[in-house]
Amino acid sequence: MERVQIPEPIDGVEILFGPEDFAPSRPEMEVVGAFNPGVKTIEEGGLEKTLLMIRVTETPHICPKGEILLPYFDVKNRDDSEFRIEFDEEDENSLEEIGKREVQLRKDGTFRLRHISYQMIAVLGKDGTTIERIETKSRFYPCWEHERFGIEDIRIAKIGEGYLLTYVSPHRTEGVSTSFAITRDFKTYKRLPINNTPRPIFVGEKDVIPLEGKFPSTHARDELGNPRMDYAALTRPNAFYQVCKPATRMSYSQDLIDWGNPHHLLDVRGDDEANGPGPTPIKVDDMWLGVYHEVDKNNVYRGALFGLDLREPWRLLHRSKPFIFPNEHDRGDGYVPDVSYPSGLILRDGIAYIYTGENDSFTSVRKYYLEDLVKFLKA
Repeated sequence: MERVQIPEPIDGVEILFGPEDFAPSRPEMEVVGAFNPGVKTIEEGGLEKTLLMIRVTETPHICPKGEILLPYFDVKNRDDSEFRIEFDEEDENSLEEIGKREVQLRKDGTFRLRHISYQMIAVLGKDGTTIERIETKSRFYPCWEHERFGIEDIRIAKIGEGYLLTYVSPHRTEGVSTSFAITRDFKTYKRLPINNTPRPIFVGEKDVIPLEGKFPSTHARDELGNPRMDYAALTRPNAFYQVCKPATRMSYSQDLIDWGNPHHLLDVRGDDEANGPGPTPIKVDDMWLGVYHEVDKNNVYRGALFGLDLREPWRLLHRSKPFIFPNEHDRGDGYVPDVSYPSGLILRDGIAYIYTGENDSFTSVRKYYLEDLVKFLKA
C-alpha cells in the first residue's frame, strides 16, 4: 500500500485573532482568549464572505485583597437581556482549591469558573483569511438562566432558511450541557424551544454538531412503512472516565428539540482519554467529511479526519490519524497549553479551510488542498 504523508497546510498555520483584538467589557476584566469559532460562508453585498462567531473569554485581573471574583452574567430570562457581567466575591479562606481556571467552594464542594465567555462576530473576505471587520459589540451573549456562566464553543449548521447554533452552556445545576438557538441574519437570535422557556437541549453532553439535512431513520418508520426522515447530530457525552471514556456518538430527532437513539460512532483509540466532533461536516463526493479532536493521556488535543456515508451517516467509512497538532505557531502556551481544537470547516475552490482554537487563546486557519485531505483520510 502506498504510504501517504500527513498533509501540510498550504501557507502554514496563520493566527487570525487573539485576546489583543477585543476590548474587555469592564475595567476589572482582561481578555484572555479569542478562540474556537463557529464558521459559516455567508453572502454580503452580493459577495461571498466567511463569518466567524468567536468565543471571547474574560477573567478578572483586579481583585480585592484576600478575595476571588467569580464572574457571571446578570441575565433577565429574555432574549433582549442587556450585556451585563457581575461578580460573586468569595473569601480565599472559603475555597477548598484555587486554580487558574476554576475554584472549588468549600461549603458544598462545587466548582466555579474564574472566566466567562460570550460570542463576537468577525467577517473575512472570500479568501478566508483577510479580516474585513470585527464587530465591537456582542450580539450573542448569555440572556437566560442556563447561560448565566457563559456561552462557549459555537457550531453553525444551515437548516432550512436559517442557521442552527449549538453551544456549550456550563451551569451550577444543569452541568456542562449543550443549548440551541436559531438565526437568519446573525443579528437577532431565538433560543430553543421557542414556545416554551429556553433550556439546554442536551443535558450533560457537549460538542453537539448537527448534520445539514434529514436522513432515513435507523429506528422509526412513517405511516407508509418507509424509514422516517430525521435530523442527525454528532455528540460527545461527558462520560464517567473509569467506566466509559468520552467519545463521539450520533443521535436523532424529528424536531431539533427531543433527541434519542444514540449510538457509538468513534472509539477512543490507544492511550487517548477522549475524542469529540469538531466543525459541521461538509459534503465531499459520496461522504460527509468531518474533523474531530482527540485528547491523549497528557491532555494534549490534536485534530483528525473522519468520513461518513452521505445517505446513511451512521456508517463510518474512513478515519485518519491525527494531522493537526498544538503549538504549530509562535504564540506560546496561551491560557491552556497544548490544545488544538478544530471548530470551523469551509470548502472553497478545491481548498479546505480549517479554523482552529489554539491553546484556548487564539484563532488560527490552516488551508489544505481537498484532494490531499481525502487521499490521507482514505489511506
